[in-house]
Amino acid sequence: MKFRVQLKSWLTICSTFFMVVACRPVLFTNDQLPCDPPSVDKAPDISAPLKISINVDGSGSMYGYVKNNSSSRYAQTITLLDSVVNLGSGSRSQVEIEHYRIGEKTTQLIKENQYQKARLAEFYTGESPEFPEVSSHLDVAIENPEEEDQLLILVTDLDQQGSDLNKLNKKIQRTYFNKQLPGYAVGILGIRSEYNHTVYSVNKSLFPDFEYTTQGEELESYRPFYVVFLGHYQDIVHYVEKIQQKKPDLFNTSEFSLFYPEHIVSKITTLQNSASFPPDLIRPSSLQNGKVAVEVTSPPYEIIEAPKRIDNSRPNLKYTLPFTPLKYSLPINNNSIITQTEVFTYNFDSESFTANNSDSLNKAINLTDWKITDDNLNFTSTINLDSITNPGIYIFKINAMVKNFQDEEWWSQWDFSSRTSDRDGSKTHNLLNFMENLKRTTIDLMEEPSIGYFCYAIQKN
Repeated sequence: MKFRVQLKSWLTICSTFFMVVACRPVLFTNDQLPCDPPSVDKAPDISAPLKISINVDGSGSMYGYVKNNSSSRYAQTITLLDSVVNLGSGSRSQVEIEHYRIGEKTTQLIKENQYQKARLAEFYTGESPEFPEVSSHLDVAIENPEEEDQLLILVTDLDQQGSDLNKLNKKIQRTYFNKQLPGYAVGILGIRSEYNHTVYSVNKSLFPDFEYTTQGEELESYRPFYVVFLGHYQDIVHYVEKIQQKKPDLFNTSEFSLFYPEHIVSKITTLQNSASFPPDLIRPSSLQNGKVAVEVTSPPYEIIEAPKRIDNSRPNLKYTLPFTPLKYSLPINNNSIITQTEVFTYNFDSESFTANNSDSLNKAINLTDWKITDDNLNFTSTINLDSITNPGIYIFKINAMVKNFQDEEWWSQWDFSSRTSDRDGSKTHNLLNFMENLKRTTIDLMEEPSIGYFCYAIQKN
């Protein structure tokens, strides 16, 4: 009899043990449910040699920047460019530098001392046999990069017919700005300078040539010229920042736009537990429904539990998150931000979370009201609990991407269409069209780059 009691007790203990083991929920942590944002590529190997060519527009339209003034802001820039590329701390360990004068059908390779004469009238008037008269054809200066990495710098007034600027845009696309050369970018540095000469019309049937002088005028009336950079993003940023460091008064009164299709941010924004949390929802440290337990960290996850009864079936979470745009990246058009949602539900057969392509679940979280400031990404996350029809634990991963940029204000402000008169030399013909074409090419080359990656673990009871 005693033996039967002991056996019964032992069987009870064993059955209880196996029931506990069998009923223990399957545990998932960050290792099984990673929230990994898309990667941002690293800079290229800086040990690779870099070939730099500085190309100066030698046409007569540039003469007014140096006429009787070899210390104008234009002349200072000529000296500055050569100085920064010759500094010991270049963007690469090996740098080769060449100088060119842009001509009508070809570019003229010149020595460094000849390049320095770009601060003088003889470089542009055509009166010196050393520098024959030329017209401006900027596209001839742009050739396909050779095997080594290249940085091409153009100094010009960009004041050309629309057809010529379109030709320049197409040449840039064919050579430096295409899918075959990942990592390349286009930078446009706009600088205003003193000027005293004829402004040549690009359409004489509509606007005649006119004399223009900035003597006694404010900086806003100075005539623009442009430094165009074609090369790797990292190289352009390096030398632009050297210009800023060496001549801050000149740089800070100028404008700079950078067109780069690879990335928009230096770090993908993720959730930081900074939302204003609605009272209808619970923010637990983990989730468990008896069958599945999810113990992921917050951040990067937003962990939410929705009770069985809730007054508001569409609660809102408002976020203000750190935002780290890439240096000099174009301003994002808030209305162009789109999202791509992946949903994962527990699969009892595989005992894992697997993708669930339900249309209803894909609409369960809606991100709206996007607003980007210098340092913050603001948006509203609406949880549509009616779209989650069954109780359970759900994993949502939402990728926020950009499809378009804003125009920068200075593009239209410096364009000839905003002139105060037909004799306004402070404006550039067709600048807005040129910049918008570069922006359009950037968008065409982009593969909807990410700016944010947001993970939610939601339990509906």
